[in-house]
Amino acid sequence: MELTDLELVNMTLMGDNKAYDELVKKYQTQVYLYICKIGCDPEDAKGVTQGVFLKAFLSLNKLKNPSKIRSWLYTIATNRYRNWERKNKYISVSIEDNIDYKDDITPEEMYLKKENVKEIKNVLDNLEDKYKEVLLLHYYHNYSYVQIAQITGLNIRTVETRIYRGRQLIRNRAAKIAL
Repeated sequence: MELTDLELVNMTLMGDNKAYDELVKKYQTQVYLYICKIGCDPEDAKGVTQGVFLKAFLSLNKLKNPSKIRSWLYTIATNRYRNWERKNKYISVSIEDNIDYKDDITPEEMYLKKENVKEIKNVLDNLEDKYKEVLLLHYYHNYSYVQIAQITGLNIRTVETRIYRGRQLIRNRAAKIAL
């Protein structure tokens, strides 16, 4: 029987480090991929991810709602990424892994899809971070506006506005793309 996040957090707080290892195993890949998608290169994302889980472990007793550890980890990841980016000023978004190729796709359709992905990647790479961050959280991680507000520490109206403006920028820069 698999333990819930709440149980794992409580066990960790009572000194069971194996319970925390389970939380890390459960969320490490998701957090790593999120950090890569918002702009960190894969090698650096490993270090940022490690920093996320170290920070989470050291601050676990401050978590107000242990059942919300997933969004809390994303909040930490967002902040860790921002710190990393300030130091490195390097931005790159990898979205190729999110392409859904169907079995019955023709070679021409696959080529067009790949070209659209290149165009999307180019547009995303050139978007301001404030738009890129909320768009990725919403469209690639399926977070609601409320969840994005919690993760980023922004007001929900600001999240709505940034998603709207980000979509507008993408549409203006790449007419073929519709989110």
